[in-house]
Amino acid sequence: MKDRIMRELFSISQGQQNHMANTLQKEINLPFDLMQQQARKALALILHDYSRFAVSTIDSFMQRVVQALLWEVGEQGGVDIQLDPQPILEHAADNLLDFAPQVDELMKWLTSMGQNLMDEGKGSVSYTHLTLPTKRIV
Repeated sequence: MKDRIMRELFSISQGQQNHMANTLQKEINLPFDLMQQQARKALALILHDYSRFAVSTIDSFMQRVVQALLWEVGEQGGVDIQLDPQPILEHAADNLLDFAPQVDELMKWLTSMGQNLMDEGKGSVSYTHLTLPTKRIV
């Protein structure tokens, strides 16, 4: 990918109007001669410190940002960050139950759900019943 970027910058800096140059020109709305100057400048800056020129995916970039942040807060080493959705889902269920008495339709739905669960012998409404549909999404 680095080679391709360097080739495209070089060709634009030499005045070649290829597909990439035309696309860039449309996207950034810049006259070609000014774009050619900018390409020369970018090429010179990259070549001046080529060892620092890096191309990466969004995922690997974010991983580097997170690792740098962890280093700043004193968490060196291999740390994996994983989001456990269960506490978030339980908090949402708490909010739903707190809000239910204020909304008649919500209270009727929860009452009906509880009645159906008892009729099926599954007990009363619990976090599991309220968070189960969202687990399919997460």
